[in-house]
Amino acid sequence: MIAPTAQLPILLPQTQVHTWISLGLVAKAVLGVVLVRSPPDYQIETVGQNPIAAPYAGISGERINQSSMLKFQHPKE
Repeated sequence: MIAPTAQLPILLPQTQVHTWISLGLVAKAVLGVVLVRSPPDYQIETVGQNPIAAPYAGISGERINQSSMLKFQHPKE
């Protein structure tokens, strides 16, 4: 068991909702902004929408495909 002093405080009394919920939502928002407004996202989107035009923008389609597969792997069940 986890000691009560090592547990995070509960946000809503009489429930199991604690600060991990708020930390998770903040992390999701930060990652969403970072991934939507970053150069790697632009490159992934460009290669996905038009792989023929991507080299004209200086983007290697093969490199982006490989790196996006490494980053966004689904966990094995």
